[in-house]
Amino acid sequence: FLSARTPDLMSRIYHFHPQQTWGCVMCGKCCGNDWPVPADPEERKRISALEIPEMDLPPAKWFRNGYIAKRNGKCIFSTCDGKRCRIHEKHGLEVKALACRLYPLDIHAWEDGSISASLRYDCPAVAGGEENSISKAIVKIDQMADEIAQYRRDPAPAYSAKIHPSLDRLREIASVYMKLMDWTNQDLKIGFLGAAGLLSFHSKKENSSDITEAETFEEDALAMMERNLETLEFMLETSEGASHSTLVGFRYQLLSFLRNDNGLSFFKRFRRLKHHLDFMLGGADLKIGEKTLSPLLHTVPAEKDAFIPFKRWLKGRLRALHFCGGAAFGITFEEGMRYLLLSLPAVTVIATVFSDGKKITRKDVVAALIQLDYSFLRTKLYRSRNLRKCAVMLTGWERYATLLKTCGPT
Repeated sequence: FLSARTPDLMSRIYHFHPQQTWGCVMCGKCCGNDWPVPADPEERKRISALEIPEMDLPPAKWFRNGYIAKRNGKCIFSTCDGKRCRIHEKHGLEVKALACRLYPLDIHAWEDGSISASLRYDCPAVAGGEENSISKAIVKIDQMADEIAQYRRDPAPAYSAKIHPSLDRLREIASVYMKLMDWTNQDLKIGFLGAAGLLSFHSKKENSSDITEAETFEEDALAMMERNLETLEFMLETSEGASHSTLVGFRYQLLSFLRNDNGLSFFKRFRRLKHHLDFMLGGADLKIGEKTLSPLLHTVPAEKDAFIPFKRWLKGRLRALHFCGGAAFGITFEEGMRYLLLSLPAVTVIATVFSDGKKITRKDVVAALIQLDYSFLRTKLYRSRNLRKCAVMLTGWERYATLLKTCGPT
């Protein structure tokens, strides 16, 4: 996308999926304890000098360790109902801290001068919102990008530990995966299984040169998908379902997708560990809010178009490259793709929980995305050696087919 805000400014190249939408539901979640809000020294100095109504604490206590202070689980500047911001009400949006002005946008400035943007689906306004298109936020994205670029520019992510293509090349590869994973008129499982096959193909040393050298990467990848379409369908139809070891590994991945350490002491985390191990081994249920996830990980049929919010989330990640590199704690493109592949069975299983055993609706997928996106690639857990090895095992072509057969959408 090209920006032409004013004729005196140089055009910029933007990378985002335009069909992402949001509409604030005034839930106040972004002002709660789920999000620590950083404020740099200049912002702290500027905000501390403001006259803010109904503040019963001195400015010296408005910030703690570089973050805006919390009280009773809410931002110190939130109103009594926890759904509005006192700074915003008195002085307007532009006076708030950068992190608050950005939300729910996730914007990155890249070393080649381009800008990427996506939306955070852990925000209910994004996951289920329909009012505003990210395309309409181009001026805000442009302004925020200038501010971000002053202190951070993201370098091109590595494809793998040994392969380091250009940023443009990675974007080309990501666009190919986006086409595969949303294969026209096909079951989502078919496209994802084809993407897993392509990822496995390039993980072999003799094929890895395609990543940097193949001049017809997209043409070759789509042709491979066409040739193997019947094979993919046969694999899914004849698969006997996931083995015990596959389900153990997937439950391990689910725990990382659903991980939330906010407000938990070391002792509580340690006590939770035993329960998580029981769930991983298939011996205990897992609580997701008020719902219960069985270790059997069954799924139910989905209504037509139920997975549209999931597709928007997926395309937003791929278009912006917000699943690898600096946008995701430094993990490689290849590692990030494995987590995207695993997100389909994860969202399906979680949405089944919210459906109460009935048909999965769009509302259920939205609820699942809010759960999944909160911790997705935001925790150093994803860089752990064991979790990465587990992801490699689960996304191997044949094993992934069995996982989709058991936990994929129907």
